[in-house]
Parts: sequence; C-alpha cells; structure tokens
Amino acid sequence: MTKTRKSLGWWQWETLLVTMGGYALYYIIRKNFSLAMPLLRDLGISKVQLGLFLTVGGILYGIARFTNGILTDRNSARKVMAAGLFICAVVNFMFGVSDFISLGGAAPKLVKDVAEVSVPAGAVPFSRVKDENVPGGEALRSGETAHGQCSSFAATVVGPSELSFKWRTSCEKDPDGGFSRDHAELVVDGEVLRRRDGVTGWKEEAVPIAGEGEHAVEWRYVKDGAESAGEDAAWIVGYRYSFAAAAALVWTMFILYVLNSYFQGMGVGPCVKTLPLWFPPNQLASKQAIWNLSHSIGAGGGFALLGWWLIPHFHAWRLCFLVPAGIAMAGAVGILFAMKDSPEDVGLPPLPDRKVTVVKTKEESAAYKAFVRDHVLKNPYIWILATSNFFMNTVRLAALDWGPTFLMESKGLSFAAAATLCFVFEIIGGNLGMLVAGWVSDHVFGSRTHRTCVFCFLGIVLAVAAFWAVPASAPLVVKLLPFALIGFFVYGPQALLGIASTQQATPRAAAAAGGILGVLGYLATIVSGVGLGWMSERWGWDAVYATILVCGVLGGLVVLMMWKAPAEQVQEA
Repeated sequence: MTKTRKSLGWWQWETLLVTMGGYALYYIIRKNFSLAMPLLRDLGISKVQLGLFLTVGGILYGIARFTNGILTDRNSARKVMAAGLFICAVVNFMFGVSDFISLGGAAPKLVKDVAEVSVPAGAVPFSRVKDENVPGGEALRSGETAHGQCSSFAATVVGPSELSFKWRTSCEKDPDGGFSRDHAELVVDGEVLRRRDGVTGWKEEAVPIAGEGEHAVEWRYVKDGAESAGEDAAWIVGYRYSFAAAAALVWTMFILYVLNSYFQGMGVGPCVKTLPLWFPPNQLASKQAIWNLSHSIGAGGGFALLGWWLIPHFHAWRLCFLVPAGIAMAGAVGILFAMKDSPEDVGLPPLPDRKVTVVKTKEESAAYKAFVRDHVLKNPYIWILATSNFFMNTVRLAALDWGPTFLMESKGLSFAAAATLCFVFEIIGGNLGMLVAGWVSDHVFGSRTHRTCVFCFLGIVLAVAAFWAVPASAPLVVKLLPFALIGFFVYGPQALLGIASTQQATPRAAAAAGGILGVLGYLATIVSGVGLGWMSERWGWDAVYATILVCGVLGGLVVLMMWKAPAEQVQEA
C-alpha cells in the first residue's frame, strides 16, 4: 500500500508537469503571432487584415475546442495532445516560409520611411524632441508659432500606398467641431485629409494614398488669430508609407493562421480529461489551478524567446515561427512518451469513481453520445458556466489585446510602462489569482468552484472601477495596483470555470463540456476585438471601461444562478 501511494504521488506530479509543459508549448506557438505582428506589418499587411486574422482565428479556436473535445473524450488524451502539437508546429513552420510558398521567395520589404523632409517657405519648422511616450523616445514637435502662423514640414511619398503615423495635440478645442481654432492637419496634394485639436493622447492614423507616382505630403500646426490653450503644440512620430502586400501572401498566411487556430483546440481537452483521472475531487481545483499557470509560463517563455532575443537581435519575422516550431516538434515527441492517460497505464488502480474512456465499438459510441447529450448539452449548469466564460473572456482579452494601447492613450503611460503593467497583470496578478482561487475552492467552499467564481467577478468589478477612476496624472504604482488586481480576479474564473464544467459534466464528458465553454469563451473576441476597437474610436476609452465593467457584473450574476449546485455530479457507470 505504501509503495502504491508513493508511486501514485510521483505519477500525479509527473502528469501535472507534463501537461503543463505541453500546453505551455501550445501557447508559445499561438501567441508568437501577436509578437510577430509588428514585423508582419513591414510586409505591407494592414492592421485590419491582422485584426481579421485574430478575430476569425479566435472564433475558430473556440469551435475547435468543442469538436476536438469530443475527439479527446473518445480517444487517448496522450495521442491527441501530441498529434495536435506536432501539427501546429508543422503549420508554424509553413507560416515561417509562407512567402516562398505564395511568392516563390520574392516578397520584398514593403515599408519605407518618409525621407527628405523639408520646410515649406514661410513656415516655422518642427523640431525633434524627447518623448518617452513613443517607441524610440523621440518625436517631432511643432515650433513656436505666433497667432495667424503655422508650423509645418513636408515630404514626398510614392503611391498607391498607405501613409501611417502617430500624432497628438495640446491646444484649443473647437466646441463646434469645425477646427476653426488652433489645430493640426495632414495635407496630401493640397487636400486636407485629417485634422485634430484639443488636448489628446497619441492616435495612429492610416491614410490611403491613391494614384501612381509621387505625392506631396505636409503636416501642419495651424494657429488662429487669438488665444492659446494647453502646450500650444502638435507632435508627430513614426511617419512612413507602405505598399499593399501581395494578395497571395495574405491569403496564404490567413489560411495557415486559421489552420493553426483549429489544431490549437487539441491542447486543452486532453489536459481537462486527464487531470480528473489522476486527482481526487478534494485536490482537483488546487492542482488544476497550478496547471493553469501553463498559460503564463507559455506567454512568458514566448516573450523571453521572441521579445528579448529573436526580434531585438535578428528582426526576422520568419524566426518568430521557425524557432518555436522546432521546439514544439520536440515537445510533441516528449508528450507521446512521457504523458500517461490514467493510473492504469502505469499499473496502478484507478481512483474511486474515475475511469478512462476510449470509444472502440458502435455500442460504446452510441452510449457516449447519449451521455454527452444528457450531461453536457442538456445540462443547464454547463450553459451557465459557458455564458459566464464569455463575459470573463471579454474582460481578459480586452486587457491582453488592447492593454498597451489603452494604457498609453487613456492613462498617459510610456510604452515601457504599459508593457510593465501588462507583465504584472499576467505573471504576478494572474498566477497569484489562480493559486488563491484554487485553494479557496478546496478549503473554503468544499470544492464548489462556481461559488469562488462569484466572488472573483465581484473583485473584477471593483478592480476595474478603481482602475478606471485613477487619473492619468497619478504615479505609476497607483495605476499598477488596481490593474494587477484585475488580473488577480480575472484568472480565478479563467481557471475555475473549466474545473466547474468538469465537475458538472463528470470526467467522462469533461473535454466536451470544456469545448462548450471554449466556443462561447472565444466568441468573446467579437466584443473584445473588433467591438472594443470600434467603441474606442467612436466614443473613446471611457466606453471601453464601461463595457468591461458591465461584462464583469453580468458574468457574476450568471454564475450566481448555480450557487446551490453540488460540488460534483455523480458519474454513471
């Protein structure tokens, strides 16, 4: 008995660590795309196209978690996880050579810096100044301008192309919106195409330049005849123009990204199925909270590999896919040999009321389908958890995808400071939140993970409200604390909602139930991606904060509906 108990403990930790490492590798070859996006922009791929990649891929990933969850429930979790990681690695390798696949290697670097800047006659020149709020730490600032004068600089670009730049103003604001007072403007071939006034944050512009040949471009800061406000200036940075990427390259990358998103859905199901077979109910929440650290381990590993080494030293977008692909291929082989589906695979007896399910006959297939229909599709608790997961993921993805942007524009942070807050959100706040939530579920609420989620959503609401209220002028540490608390409370339900679905569907249908949560969870990309981007442009970041706050309230109210649900349903024979 002692030998069996020791063996079981050793294999439990081995299984936990192998599944954590395997899923961290899935995460690295999924999040590498986000880190490579600035380099892909240098190929002429627009932000709209990249945004479409993210939205379609996110939705498909959610669907794939359901379909691949059913595949996992009916087969060996070890084989499914290893096969999925290997396929994703192959797709990433193909992405790394996608220009050769689509264009025969003829894809040039299509982004050009605007050169040979000049000052129009009679205008006050812009001057280069230090500005820690922009990458590179420098920007062009309008010169000292008297009433009725303008400060400007001009350049020539080649079309058809897209002119991109960032700018901000600190000046008078025309209450009628007519720009009749001090303002900044962009003029192309004598036509004013963009204007800004008032005290604003940095905004990125993308202006189509139509027509073949050279085009005259001029940025101006125009003064009216009286009065001044703010710093009485305009700042511009990052001005460049790019030609459209070849359609064949865009389509090739899109198809490969979609394929990767689908096969990424083979990563979660095997872990969700395997862990309940190795850990009893009174340990499962804590252990699965530890497993959930694989998200941050994968994100941190990807940040170190790409953000600290590959991109700064080589600035090569291909390596962002080729190097992680090689690591993931080796990891897939390791999973195939190291991962065990259940205690029976190593000669140990199964845990009470736990047994591995592998469907082999038509009769077993029919029984499994009926089980999933009764315990997942007809189970109201699963749909409550899935709906709550939609609102939780909207908050989480808003912080992860838009974090650097809204931190810089709404809170006045530099790029480095915004990156620091995002790091703290994920690595410190998120990891602590998962561990504490798992402990509270097991030791306070008797493994009723859904009850812990109710308090986590309450914490999300309070933390978001506190961060929203922090003024842009506040010290960095004052902004850091509530933002870290958002991560702390978000990652509680991020870990526990999946555990709750396993508890309510039983381990036999755990992957299918997790798939339902995945579908609704990643439908949140419609709101967190395109939706929040549109809101921020139309109504500003206050509308985004309000939306996130509402999602926190709704997520808590939904999961509160199952407060009286048991900790775990009984699995039928």
